[in-house]
Amino acid sequence: MKFPTLHVGRGSQVGPLTVFPLWADKPAPTKRFFSNKSGSLVVSEREGSPVVGELVVTNNSAEPVLLLAGDLLEGGWQHRAIAEPVLIAAGASEVVNVKCVERGRWSGAGEQINRGRKTGPRLRSKLEGSMQSKQHEVWAEVDRFSSMQFTSKTASYVDYLNLVEEQAVGSDVRPLDGQVGVVVAANGHPIMLEVFATHDDLVQAWDALISGALADTRGVRSVRTPSRRVHRFIDGLESVELSRISKAGLAEKVVGVGEADNLFTSISGVEWDAELVHLLVLNQRHDLFADAH
Repeated sequence: MKFPTLHVGRGSQVGPLTVFPLWADKPAPTKRFFSNKSGSLVVSEREGSPVVGELVVTNNSAEPVLLLAGDLLEGGWQHRAIAEPVLIAAGASEVVNVKCVERGRWSGAGEQINRGRKTGPRLRSKLEGSMQSKQHEVWAEVDRFSSMQFTSKTASYVDYLNLVEEQAVGSDVRPLDGQVGVVVAANGHPIMLEVFATHDDLVQAWDALISGALADTRGVRSVRTPSRRVHRFIDGLESVELSRISKAGLAEKVVGVGEADNLFTSISGVEWDAELVHLLVLNQRHDLFADAH
């Protein structure tokens, strides 16, 4: 599968972020699904004895539901983040792979709450791609936020995200008509590119996506990113092939192969019945990832 053809709009400033709208030359999916539709999911610890790296997700809606790496599941015996994408069939339950983002707690309720929130791109870089990080590496990344004049009694990424959201300045930047993707940039260069199946999916993910990026760039000065750098970043991706590597529930996980050596990107997505329904590109040359690997 080829990397989709993308069209870039004018960037808007959201605090330290420059946010560029994306439109894609691709048809809308022929099958319906919901992206992280929180009200339809029941998320529980494994019955009998909870497991750090696994949760049970039941989809009570009439359509498949897509969970993506970095989606936060809060509560339970500890806060977790989805470790790899999974498309869960209507009425089905799946044991999903997760990573703990709260190392100082191992007690509590049997159910998690899905509030539709996401980790920022730094933590997502530990979860996305063809090689997953070990749990201790994810904890080390969460511990990094403690150095930002912030403390959490249970070493919780969720506590940090709560603090950042309380302090965040409201923004009136919203997805435009027909927009299905976004490039988020900071300090003059792109950080990440994310494309969803439909405009509605992007709208649903928008606030969580922006909040996660703001959490990662707290304290970064506001520098507008020129559009030419975004165009150059996307141009370098045009030759990338997307190859299936594993099952993702009803769907399949794909990763970018054949990238030029100078791209230094992590490229992953979800394919369902030969249709690309999600794509994430992380620019690992960005200063944000300098000590993330």
